[in-house]
Amino acid sequence: MKKILYAICFLMLLPVASVSAQNKFDVRRLEVGGIFGASFGSNSSSVKISPQVGYAITEKFSAGVGVGYTYYGYDNISENYAGMNLYARLRPWRYIQIHAQPELYRTWGTFESEVVPCFLIGGGVILPMGTLGGISFSLSYDLIQNNRTPYSDNLIYSIGYVFGF
Repeated sequence: MKKILYAICFLMLLPVASVSAQNKFDVRRLEVGGIFGASFGSNSSSVKISPQVGYAITEKFSAGVGVGYTYYGYDNISENYAGMNLYARLRPWRYIQIHAQPELYRTWGTFESEVVPCFLIGGGVILPMGTLGGISFSLSYDLIQNNRTPYSDNLIYSIGYVFGF
């Protein structure tokens, strides 16, 4: 399974290397986005911040990197996740996107510290909002399902905004 995931990561980065070697850098192709979320209840709370920056290599394909931090607290248990990710997005049709995002986190808190790999794959829609970007609605799933994954074994629903220049 790990060899398959490494191969997918390698294949995700091939278009980046080949296209970027042929074209000059254009700041208008940069995209900035990510996730910020918070939830507070009587027995639990969570905070997530995960900024990303990427580059639109073609009109239909973009790739980038990000960092992230997540805190979960419930009853007398707390868990922290800090890490990094790569992403690749393909837009086969105007408003539809397919994405893959390998992630690697260091976790600590109530339980023993360890490294947790995740590999999100999914898709969704991006609705343009003016000339600066659009709102993203997506569903993802963690293929690795490590027992310490921050995503559990559920679909991950996310709403975000992608800024382009």
